[in-house]
Amino acid sequence: MNEFREEPSKYIWRWTQWSWVCVGVAVLIALMGITSGGSVTPWLIGAIAVAVIGGVAFGFVPRASLAQPKRPMTPGAKRKSAGR
Repeated sequence: MNEFREEPSKYIWRWTQWSWVCVGVAVLIALMGITSGGSVTPWLIGAIAVAVIGGVAFGFVPRASLAQPKRPMTPGAKRKSAGR
């Protein structure tokens, strides 16, 4: 019988600095809604949307990049980045 094998994903999700930025922006939106004195519901819905959509979207990173070791800069690369 033909069996369908799914290829492993090329991306993996993890917390990145941009995921945390989205969560921070969501907290600010929620605080603005709480302190506005009006209806809090739209603000909280917006805050949750920013946290979930932005946090998840920015959290997907290529799986291959996780296995790459951090390499020191070569002297040529340092010279080029310094603009000489």
